[in-house]
Parts: sequence; structure tokens; C-alpha cells
Amino acid sequence: MFYLPQEDSAADAWVKLGNVQPFANVDSTWIELYRIPTAQSPMAATTGWFGSQDATGTTQRSIEDMILSPVYAPSENGTAQSITAYLVFTGTTGTYTVKTALYDSVAGGGPIAESSVRSFNCATGECINGDYTFTLTTNPAITTGTRYRLAAWSNSTASAVGLGRATVTGYSLPYRSLVYGAWPNPFAQSGSYSSTRGHIYCTYEIAGAPTGPPLGTLMMMGIGRSLPRHPFAERVRNYMNQEVE
Repeated sequence: MFYLPQEDSAADAWVKLGNVQPFANVDSTWIELYRIPTAQSPMAATTGWFGSQDATGTTQRSIEDMILSPVYAPSENGTAQSITAYLVFTGTTGTYTVKTALYDSVAGGGPIAESSVRSFNCATGECINGDYTFTLTTNPAITTGTRYRLAAWSNSTASAVGLGRATVTGYSLPYRSLVYGAWPNPFAQSGSYSSTRGHIYCTYEIAGAPTGPPLGTLMMMGIGRSLPRHPFAERVRNYMNQEVE
């Protein structure tokens, strides 16, 4: 699929050209490949995230039989897709499972979405500190300004798996002490860690976002005769003002 900016270069003003059939009658065809830098793309973002991404290193709180569930709110309406958590491993030999869930902290009740379960075998080198994305098995609608719990839980032993955290004044990290199993309904937190922000966030598709060339990653192909160059490619070149390798 090819995209061509319209003459006025207005935001979202793109024309889908489909495949190369409109140029099937050209001879000695040539092809040029371009990338639109982020700053030049007229398309709005189609995905967003809410939560926290500020924890690194080995500072953590255990999620062994302990659900950590910080509360955050999205800035747009959308559809939840996944939850990413920064996991810190202290175990070296065991195999542990981790899962995440999304709760509506305002409505209460059980989770509105659960993730698939991920397994980590420390003996084979799978337990590496970092961000891990958990795909949600359902994709609920989320509403701007509504506060949601982003929950992480593990069946590890000896506190072998934790959620990365940062010390931030004014934040708290709610938890529910519960043996690993089915997600609780309602959540009913046991308490919270003060001045603590958990590194976990939810990625969502923004409702009503435009479709078209993705921000910063679109590859554009110009097609035309050897001499002269086809107007399609000239318009692409004029719009870009530069070629990006």
C-alpha cells in the first residue's frame, strides 16, 4: 500500500494509492525508498499509554503472593491492548509465572481484563530484569480521566520476582496480600507502600485516531519512468525536502 500527501500537505491529508497498477504502463521503471522522520509526519499517534515508566535497576517490591496495583488514568478514550511491567528477578534457578490485570478502580468489582500468563525459567537465562509486555485476552474500552488499577502478580518463592519501583513523594503503591490464583473480586487492597511508584503501564488504541502512515516509520516508494521522473515521486520529494537513509 502506498500513501501520497495531497497538494496542500494538510494534516491527515493523505491519498491511498493502493498497489502499482496505476503505473503499470510505464517503461524502464525505477523505485525510490523514503522514510518520513517523526517531525515531518502529519499523522497523529494512534496509540497511547498510561502508568509509570520511571523505574530502572534493581529497586523493587515483591509480587510473590502479593498483588501490586498502582492506580493511573488515561488521557484519551481508547481500547486497552496490553500491560507492560518492569520485572526484577532475584531468583536464579526456579521457574515462575507472572500475570497482569486491569481493574476499574471507580466501578469496583473484578478485573475488566486479564492478561495471558508468562513463564520465566531462571535456570535457562530467562530471568532478566526489564520491561515485559503482557497481552490482554480481552480489550475493554477505557475512558479519559477514569482511574484504573494496573495489577501484577506472581507465584514465585523467596520473593524471587518483584515489580520495579521508584521513590516518589506523593505517590503510593497499593497491594493485596493473596496466595497466587484467580484474580480477586473485588480487589479489596490490604494496604499501600508510601512514596512509591510502581513501573507498570497500559498501552491502548486511541478512540477515533486517524489511520494512515505511522508516525516516524512510514516507508514510501516512488515509481516512474527513468526520464523524466514521474510526478508521483516528485511530489513525494518536494514534500520530504530530504532523503533519509
